[in-house]
Amino acid sequence: MSRTHAIGLVLTVGITTLAHTALAGPGTVSMLAHDAITVGPSQRVNLDLKDADVTAVLERLAAIGRVNIVISDEVKGRITLRLRNVSWQEALHAVLRAKGLDMQRDGNVIWVASYKTIEAEKQERLREKWRCTPETKLGPLEFCKNVE
Repeated sequence: MSRTHAIGLVLTVGITTLAHTALAGPGTVSMLAHDAITVGPSQRVNLDLKDADVTAVLERLAAIGRVNIVISDEVKGRITLRLRNVSWQEALHAVLRAKGLDMQRDGNVIWVASYKTIEAEKQERLREKWRCTPETKLGPLEFCKNVE
């Protein structure tokens, strides 16, 4: 059983389900003459993309990794890359790095934005964590013995 997903006008990505993979081998569907994402049974991926929409690539990698993804509006552009036999996480990090992006993972949700936005969010959380002021209390000690 094969599922094919259309992503934008440029990309069509295919994955063969595990039941079909056992019979036919890893699934491959050509996106255009030069564009393809191949997923093997061990979830290792091959990417051969030329001028692909970066948000479409990120969405597809999230689908392969079975995670939810939230992509900031500031994430735009196109990407050309060729990766062989990498995990979907390695492919995701390669795309993020190539486009000057970063991610924040919270459980099964990945938030993708610019590096500056993610760093600002991390700094704000850190400030919130340490915002409480320490409290000093003075008073008599109890249960103490006088030693001479």
